[in-house]
Amino acid sequence: MPIEESVRAMFTAGARLTSEIPAARISHGYRLQDGILPALTYELSNVERQSIAGGQTVWLATVDANIIAATTKAALDILPFLIEACTSGTYSGVAFNAVIWRGHVTAQASVGEGDEAEPAEVTATIDIYYRE
Repeated sequence: MPIEESVRAMFTAGARLTSEIPAARISHGYRLQDGILPALTYELSNVERQSIAGGQTVWLATVDANIIAATTKAALDILPFLIEACTSGTYSGVAFNAVIWRGHVTAQASVGEGDEAEPAEVTATIDIYYRE
């Protein structure tokens, strides 16, 4: 099972997160420009093998999760539910040994006409140590 699917499974397992952002609006890599808000997209920016004592192999994936909403406040209101959903466990058959929250940045909505309008985004960075 690709790690991307396991990360999505972790997000959709968060009941309070999916009460704010339905699973259908949680996607890997992109969001339709005219899609319903709020939404959550995510990307894996780094996947690398980690060697630990005893010859065991663990993988590290760095995930950037983007909460997209009409306003900065709306996006920030969802952030605690994203943090809550990011826990160790087994998702789609992949064991997440540790899920480490690295922080977040915000980008305010820009108001304009037509294609110039952009929603607000809160981008959270998460490290996941996992075994396949």
